[in-house]
Amino acid sequence: MYKNPQINPIPQLKHSTPS
Repeated sequence: MYKNPQINPIPQLKHSTPS
């Protein structure tokens, strides 16, 4: 869901929460 760094500045969170 969060593909833009502006939305999720934490890359770990993206992998942790794919939703």
